[in-house]
Amino acid sequence: MSFISRLNFWQTVSVGLDVADRSIEVAELIKRGGQIKVATLGRYALPPGVVERGEIKDEPKLAAAVREALGLAKPRPIRPRRVVFGLPESQVYLHSFTKPVGELPRLAKDWREFIWREAEENVPIAADDLLVNHQIIEEQSTGVRLLLVAVSRSFFNRWQNFFRTLGLTVEFELETNALFRSIAPPFAVSAGPARLDSSRPAVAIADLGAVSTQVAVFEKNGLRYSRTLPYGAESLTASLVKTLKMSAVEAEKAKQENGLTDPAHKIFTILLNGLVPFR
Repeated sequence: MSFISRLNFWQTVSVGLDVADRSIEVAELIKRGGQIKVATLGRYALPPGVVERGEIKDEPKLAAAVREALGLAKPRPIRPRRVVFGLPESQVYLHSFTKPVGELPRLAKDWREFIWREAEENVPIAADDLLVNHQIIEEQSTGVRLLLVAVSRSFFNRWQNFFRTLGLTVEFELETNALFRSIAPPFAVSAGPARLDSSRPAVAIADLGAVSTQVAVFEKNGLRYSRTLPYGAESLTASLVKTLKMSAVEAEKAKQENGLTDPAHKIFTILLNGLVPFR
């Protein structure tokens, strides 16, 4: 996350924004004297139909909701000129692959064609609508492991244009990387890009949202695997509604109050069965 100087030479401010299918979250971070602290937080609930699987469906309502989230932030409103936005990863394709030395381009100018060909063969986006980038994750004498990141150009441009209508400059980030950095200190060994201690071979993160769940596996050299599952908290609530014939409000309350804490409770087995797809 980059920092935008706003107050003085010794203090910098950055604003992060996350838009999920059912919520908007904003955070203002302040870096002062080498320490980063959360100064302001805001959250706004989105109704169905505004954003679906990361795609903007109702731009006017989304614009109003973003303004509400920023304006209602506590302890004070956030008024940014630039935000760091977590690109919804339900629309991002991550492809981890290994190539032996003999199949790698010898010249730097050939790498673009090499990466583009790999994307066309493995990413379900038309070539004329494809944006792609890559990172070398691990180099060995026998070959190289790479991570390819691809997204629809039209999807990307719509988010970029959306923030432009709000008068905001936007920097894009992958949600999974941002989430990992937020919990990385127990695992990381440096203040730079989040890396795992070599004594910890891997860590998996499951980010359960309202309608989908992002699963990511990080190894010592970075992100190794990522997958979006079409199940979320609403799926668990729906299973209670269907099985126990209760209202959605009653099911949500039971889920939040009891969850998986009591094996003897009537909702325990239902929720457990609902989590089978996550496993």
